[in-house]
Amino acid sequence: MANFLRDLTIQTWVMYGIAVVLVFARIESRRIVEGSLKRLWIEEYLMLFVLLLLTANSWTILEVAKNGSNYVYLSTPDVARNLGPVERRQTIYGSKMTMVLEYLTLTILWTVKITLCLMFYRLTNGLPALHKLVKLVAVFCVVAYLLIIILFTTTWCRPFEGYWALPVQQGGPVISFTTHQCATYYHHLIFATAWNISADLMLLTIPFRIIPGLQLPMRRKVLLLCVLGLGVFNILAAILNRYYNFAHPDSVEFLKWYVGEFGTAVYVVNVPACWPLLRKILPGSTDTRAHSSNTQFNSYQMHPSAPTRRVLSESEEDLTSVVHHGKDVDDWSRRSTHVSRGTPVNIDDHAIMPGNAIIKTVGVQQHATSRE
Repeated sequence: MANFLRDLTIQTWVMYGIAVVLVFARIESRRIVEGSLKRLWIEEYLMLFVLLLLTANSWTILEVAKNGSNYVYLSTPDVARNLGPVERRQTIYGSKMTMVLEYLTLTILWTVKITLCLMFYRLTNGLPALHKLVKLVAVFCVVAYLLIIILFTTTWCRPFEGYWALPVQQGGPVISFTTHQCATYYHHLIFATAWNISADLMLLTIPFRIIPGLQLPMRRKVLLLCVLGLGVFNILAAILNRYYNFAHPDSVEFLKWYVGEFGTAVYVVNVPACWPLLRKILPGSTDTRAHSSNTQFNSYQMHPSAPTRRVLSESEEDLTSVVHHGKDVDDWSRRSTHVSRGTPVNIDDHAIMPGNAIIKTVGVQQHATSRE
């Protein structure tokens, strides 16, 4: 047990540290793009909220590991009845922390999903079908979260105090077929996982419907799909978490996978938003073509099926534009956009241009670097 606690402590705080770095890297990236910390978007505030929950969650998960839970006495109720006062108090406390851990984890996971919905909502502006799909997924996420929380609180374990009962009683006054649900959370976990994975699958379909329609080189499409498709790791972490919950009864081994699940979710939502900072730190990671002070022009046709669409800067051809809506991170001395009618458009105003097929030409003048 000592080795397990040590390993869990290391894993928890390492993953927490990485999450902190990514959240603040996201905030710095937004500052680079917007020019001020006063212009943070709602996604950044949601991530700060998640970071607070993550701090509480990291501490809670270690409290469960230290004190145990009524879960570990499911097969030995006689042992639970004969526990001494100190052990009994610790186990009850650990059981309460397990319940708190579940609330925190659920809130983290579904807040992350809402953050992804907000990102995709902005990206699909001007694409009515996908825009509507994102709104439906967002509604699905809100309803799912509320339903999961309500059932966890009012239905799966009755009376509510059964979550820290020692030993856990068979059945309950509301759901007679419930056996040990107050400790195992089996019905709750199955129900929550079904909604969780369903939402992740719906979110995964969105970038796979956006990116193929972009007039970009295949290499960049693959890069965007890989980064925005990181949600597949959320699904994998959720499945492994449930497997260890169900395959290893009377054990707190599943706690490692709780850390893995909520840690992975936070990583997935923040990695795409950190690209501007990465480009600033590692200029060589961008697609630099030549060093020149000349103006380069890049034209491509927007998706003809969109009746209206935002005209964005040249950086929409890489990850920065997809996440930060066309605002690049370099200090360009001039940036202007012309559509097929020849009308200049201010990119930073996120202009909307009507038309079924818009040809975009971007002029960029740089002192040091020019891109495609």
